[in-house]
Amino acid sequence: VVDGELTIEVTTDNMGNNEWSAVGFGPDMSDLSVVVFQVKDSKPSVVTGATQGYGAPALDSTPSVNLQSVNYNSHRYHQLRLD
Repeated sequence: VVDGELTIEVTTDNMGNNEWSAVGFGPDMSDLSVVVFQVKDSKPSVVTGATQGYGAPALDSTPSVNLQSVNYNSHRYHQLRLD
């Protein structure tokens, strides 16, 4: 964390079209804030949300993070600089 900005880098291999991966933040595996990295219609994007229990996350209508850079090539998803 620098100047209140958390920077993370996530690399996910073998992530195809219409697939997703996520990072969750919380004290245990339920009731998490999540950042979802997805490839939809061959375009990478980021959405945020929260879990309630152990099910799929409820997604926010507007992401609560700012996407600084993204790279998706040959089923490898790199997500850089979220704040």
